[in-house]
Amino acid sequence: MITESQLIQYIDDNSIEKIRTYFQENNVTSKYFNNFNQTLLHLVKNNASFEIIEFIVEQQYDKSNIEPLFYSIDCENYEVATVLLDSDANIKGKIFDERTPHDYCNVLEYIRDTLTEDKFDFIFKHKGKTDLVSSRFICYIIINSVKGKFYYERNGFDILRYILNYKYADHDKEERNLFIINTFFLKHYKNGYSLTNAQISQLVVEFEKHVTLSFNNNKNKWNIHPVDLAVSVNNRKLVELLLDYANKHHILLDLNHKRKKGIYPLLDTMRNGNEDILRSIFHYANEHQIILNVNDSDIYGNRPFEVSLKNNDDYMVECFLQYVDDHHINIDIEESISLLNEHNVHVLNILIDYADKHSIVLNMNTKNSEGKFPLLSACACRYSGYYIDSLFEHVNRHSILLNINDKDDDGNYPLLNATKYGNGDMVNYLFRYADEHQLMITLNDKNKEGNYPLLNAAKFGDINVVKKENRYGEYPIGCAIMHRHGHEIVKMIKDYGKSKGIPINVP
Repeated sequence: MITESQLIQYIDDNSIEKIRTYFQENNVTSKYFNNFNQTLLHLVKNNASFEIIEFIVEQQYDKSNIEPLFYSIDCENYEVATVLLDSDANIKGKIFDERTPHDYCNVLEYIRDTLTEDKFDFIFKHKGKTDLVSSRFICYIIINSVKGKFYYERNGFDILRYILNYKYADHDKEERNLFIINTFFLKHYKNGYSLTNAQISQLVVEFEKHVTLSFNNNKNKWNIHPVDLAVSVNNRKLVELLLDYANKHHILLDLNHKRKKGIYPLLDTMRNGNEDILRSIFHYANEHQIILNVNDSDIYGNRPFEVSLKNNDDYMVECFLQYVDDHHINIDIEESISLLNEHNVHVLNILIDYADKHSIVLNMNTKNSEGKFPLLSACACRYSGYYIDSLFEHVNRHSILLNINDKDDDGNYPLLNATKYGNGDMVNYLFRYADEHQLMITLNDKNKEGNYPLLNAAKFGDINVVKKENRYGEYPIGCAIMHRHGHEIVKMIKDYGKSKGIPINVP
């Protein structure tokens, strides 16, 4: 007996008439050739004549033909696909997915990279069910839309919008009729009266609501659902599209779901700093009375609030604090200021306002991993006068003594930072605070770069400052000549040193 490969070769080389005769004379049946599965797939892939494909299908004992059907749809060979479906090909079946080893895919997952509206419409006009629109499939659409992987004129967002807005009920007449019959018997027949046309129309509307995609909290093999993924890739339009669908169809999403490494939507949103997505998540959660787990961390210990502080995102911090305030959620902000970076005095002010409102005492001397602390960071901002008021008011109100001479890992200290950024108001604040608390401010210490307050001040102008070199060969006199503004800071330093009897080291 010939092999299936030899049979395929014979079919390729001959007409339909000779093939029919050969099958009849040699008693060729599908049970000896693995149901002609490879034969049919070969013919479909190589655009064999419609008559030959139809003849082979007629000879099969099992006409499920999942792979040939999937391939025909993918190639937009709808004539062959229709023949296969008319012969009971299983459009709801699954085949091995070579792109994701050790996994199987349905028809939509199979054609995910080349999906078009025509292909989607063909599937659902031919017994496609909504369960084909799996969480895994939606996630593929999201990933492909971000990567720009669609080969046709429609982008991923348009494809997903088409899928979500598709009229599935129009093509599932059998299910619709069953729904109407069941409702009729439950609500009307037992009472002894028939349905009016208006009542039937209303049942059709109810059925359309009943036909809903089930991707809501179903996760794919990576334990991630579509909304989670859309948030992760930071795509506002996709997030809003999915949330709108969930709202419209009364789907309750699990916004606290954690995927691999303990990451969840709110944490992703704060990390990405996307204000629109944050508003959408808060709005959906509030609409559905979902309390978000704002204090949960991933496996690395990252939490939403801490992430927003590290990102120096004042809007995200403010929005987050408003949410926890509205829902009476306790968060630990006492040590949060240690996470602040330089130049974020606005965020510092937000934290102080929140702390004052909730009678929380902030430790303003707490240092972060680089040795930086709030006062040092505030001094690094040129226009921090408005914000520094709240800092000094907070520490004075709670009798906290600021370590005004503390240094970070690079040897920077408050006065050095204030002079570096030409912040005359801050220099004045520091001197006044030191006087009020009987403290002595460091004037001559150098940081690791060899800079010291007088040199920094000279960079903003004072031609009377004499020569002193830092590690880069810069001298106060040279800096003063180049920068003819800010001499008030130099004068303040000199006056302060004189009043305290501190010699300023200027050789």
